[in-house]
Amino acid sequence: MYFKERYIPLGLKIRVIFGDVSSIVGFSLMAFGLIFVIVFIGFADFSDWKFKPDSPKTQGVITTIGATNSKENKNRIYAYYYEFLDNKDTKQTGVSYGDFGKYKIGDTPTVIYLENQPDYSRIENLKKAPFGGTVIFVVIFPCIGLSFALVGILRGIKSLKILKYGVIGYGKYIRSEATNTKINGRRVMKLYFEMMVGDKSYTVTASSHQPEYLTDEAREMLFYLPQEPKKAVLKDALPGRPKVLSDGSLENYPLFPSALFLLLPLAVLIELIIFYKVLTS
Repeated sequence: MYFKERYIPLGLKIRVIFGDVSSIVGFSLMAFGLIFVIVFIGFADFSDWKFKPDSPKTQGVITTIGATNSKENKNRIYAYYYEFLDNKDTKQTGVSYGDFGKYKIGDTPTVIYLENQPDYSRIENLKKAPFGGTVIFVVIFPCIGLSFALVGILRGIKSLKILKYGVIGYGKYIRSEATNTKINGRRVMKLYFEMMVGDKSYTVTASSHQPEYLTDEAREMLFYLPQEPKKAVLKDALPGRPKVLSDGSLENYPLFPSALFLLLPLAVLIELIIFYKVLTS
């Protein structure tokens, strides 16, 4: 039976988009990786992006020197506190970071500062934060997570479209092959099904680390777009495995516990807000 528009409960929409394995893995990597991004980027020096060749410079004086709890290349990082007079003869203070022995108390290093924001300054040959900009490598993990999450979300959106406008059909299991991926210690299998539309045969594929759910019936129910039969998705390959009623509509899908799948994206959103505040502070 063909439905021009099949109603999809909100709980199922959330489950299909954010309950996909790729989405879960992706948002987990992002949430975990952003913790390190916030911690390290908050202590990284990106002041070179703000200072310009014509930024004002003056002589400062070292007032205090102290060891920090941080190390870079196994060397203890020291904080050098200083003061200077800006171009309006206003006393400013600041702190820069570097290795031990760069300066002694009373030394007069060159200080560079922003003309319209003189309290933003740095000793010219030291860093404004304990770590150099190279710690930006920690963004690799959230970026990998983002790629996984995007794959899961896009796959979920595609599946919802097929589920909403698709025709119910059936596929006969043909064969399967192992992939290089494992989930919870189980090998992900790529399964092939034959679907007949009229007198024409189409091959439908699905990947799962629980292939038993896709091979427990002689013919597996699926949904496909009548104008593009190659775009099909097996019902039991969908996250949550929705139940289909006798008239072809979908059984109501509870909002809870589907809403729990929003916790990871919410955590990522909160971390991104914190990261933005750290970056702009």
